[in-house]
Amino acid sequence: METDSKGKFCRIPINEDLFKALDNRSAWLLGLFAADGCISKIGTISISQSGVAGLKLIEYLVDILGGKLNIHRIKTYAQDAFNISFTSETAKSFFEKYGIVNNKTNKYAYPENLPTEFFREYLRGYVDGDGSITTQTNCKGCSYLQASFVGTVEFVQRVSEIVPVKGFHIYRIRPRLSEIRWNGEKAVKFCAWLYGNELIYRYYKYDAYNDFIKDSDAKYFKYNKLRDKCLALLKKGVGVMSAAKEIGIPFQTVYKWAGTDREIGNFVKEIIESNHSFYAEKRQQLFSMLDRGIPVASISKELGISQGTLYEWKKSSRQFL
Repeated sequence: METDSKGKFCRIPINEDLFKALDNRSAWLLGLFAADGCISKIGTISISQSGVAGLKLIEYLVDILGGKLNIHRIKTYAQDAFNISFTSETAKSFFEKYGIVNNKTNKYAYPENLPTEFFREYLRGYVDGDGSITTQTNCKGCSYLQASFVGTVEFVQRVSEIVPVKGFHIYRIRPRLSEIRWNGEKAVKFCAWLYGNELIYRYYKYDAYNDFIKDSDAKYFKYNKLRDKCLALLKKGVGVMSAAKEIGIPFQTVYKWAGTDREIGNFVKEIIESNHSFYAEKRQQLFSMLDRGIPVASISKELGISQGTLYEWKKSSRQFL
């Protein structure tokens, strides 16, 4: 709502087509307003963002909403915030249909009526609105990516069940609010999935992810091609040992990749079960060769098992303590 030259309130028209049907962009808007928007008791819709990056997002919203809304600067102690507000029965009905209502902060739940094909863009809007993507430093001085967002306990739990990138941690930060967080390689995978649609507006949080990808150590990515090749071999029915030999990696790594890859599913379980006796056989060979006085280094080369693993097996056997 704005005032005219006589001081009376007047309604500024917006592009209501954005809210007449659900598509990728309107799903992104839905997530954005779910995270950081507000609907007042009298039906005024508003959203605020802080800092220079926040101003750019608000300017983008003004543009797609028709270019006529005024941006209000709000002075704060840290950095200025920027706000837009408007009234629209079409937009209000659209938001209310998916659970965005007055005073939603502590009661917002995931909209179960949201079609699954729009989940990614919806969550992207939510993260853009009130999420965090930053570079952190661990106790060893190494940098890693972290992605997180906060929501009601019910919302975070439901999203955690749907989001395809697992490996997250959930923390209860208040009685009614939880935080979900991805760290390291899991955060990289989450952001790669989240920002996969290049046609949707990319906020500064995408830049934080993209800058990390450019500057990060290649350790996050150097095994990706090898892992893809390995899993492709396993899907073709190639055994674990044969796959390890062909790619030139330890068979333990093949087991690790196979056991954690969700796409392979039951087929991988069958491979692992069929090779379950492999370790027991190798342990017996180890003990037999140790009895004959063969050094661990020589055994490692012959059996194709790291010396560290052999020493662990040796240590676990009372016979060689």
